[in-house]
Amino acid sequence: MSTGENIFSILLIALATNLDNLCAAVALGIRQKRIPPAANLAIALISGIVALIASAAASFLLHYISVAGILGGVLIATMGVWTVASAFKRHVEENVQCERLGAKQTILLGCALAINCLPVAFGAGAAGLSCGLTGLFIAAFSFLCMELGALWGGRLGRNLKPVCVNVLSGGLLIILGVLQIFF
Repeated sequence: MSTGENIFSILLIALATNLDNLCAAVALGIRQKRIPPAANLAIALISGIVALIASAAASFLLHYISVAGILGGVLIATMGVWTVASAFKRHVEENVQCERLGAKQTILLGCALAINCLPVAFGAGAAGLSCGLTGLFIAAFSFLCMELGALWGGRLGRNLKPVCVNVLSGGLLIILGVLQIFF
């Protein structure tokens, strides 16, 4: 893969793994819950660090597995299929009972959202994508998605359905996984 293709793949990963953040922030915004900038930054850092660690672990294993690119693509596509399937099995709705996120809620929400990054970042590392850029872009997209989601949430009201966000997120992961496998 060329550098441009790698960056495009990392951008897709960052976007796909943070659509849940967007959905969570929209849900908070709908309820007029405030996400302070420091809380948003903490959530972004948690996601970025988790992604960096998972990607680095896979990158380390890359030296021992000859089909790492295929394995990474399969992992990413599998996460996409799982995300799409789970969208139809349950409706995701965030229930935060505070006017603004406190430290405890920020850490819990950050960890919950970062879990989504683990297998995808691991797949990115196994596919040979830059661990540092993967972590950095995931953190940046986390911050942006939380900001935009909170802003849009107040405006969109109840028109945004979480199942649609999950299907879009999963679809992006499936496409990216297939691209990793075949290209």
